[in-house]
Amino acid sequence: GSLHAVQAERVAAWAVGLLELSLGRPSQAHEQLGPLVASRRAAGIHEPGDMRFVTDDVEALIAIGSLDEAEALLDWFVGLAAESGRIGCLATCDRSRGLLLAAGGDSGAAIEALETSEKRYATVSEPFGLGRTLLALGLIRRRALRRRDARRALEAASATFEALGARLWL
Repeated sequence: GSLHAVQAERVAAWAVGLLELSLGRPSQAHEQLGPLVASRRAAGIHEPGDMRFVTDDVEALIAIGSLDEAEALLDWFVGLAAESGRIGCLATCDRSRGLLLAAGGDSGAAIEALETSEKRYATVSEPFGLGRTLLALGLIRRRALRRRDARRALEAASATFEALGARLWL
């Protein structure tokens, strides 16, 4: 009954938040995801698999320039992911760390974090997460003038999104 309604609301808020992020509207994404994260933290949830939207909120926070808030949230979530040992969650955290480092101007460390994310994704079946990592890696490599490496990552991201039918990410 009501438990399913609450879960459905949570999934719907995450879906809308991810859609807003996909459309390049990070403020609206954070409006959806921020309260979701806050409610899970307040409830004392420690299973990162039940809060996969946290890193989407981190990404939204980075995009709107709230880097300190993004870093604090990511540090908390990395602790849960490390404790759980969930490779997919760790891969997502690595992507978020890369985006955060890039936003702070450290391209070298950002690329390293994203390459770690890519390696972790190679061991799990999460093509959408891998595509997002490859996209970020390609964009940051291009900014760092590593054009050939950038092209490889961007082509792989494009092929991944194409295969998934993820048109907004293409």
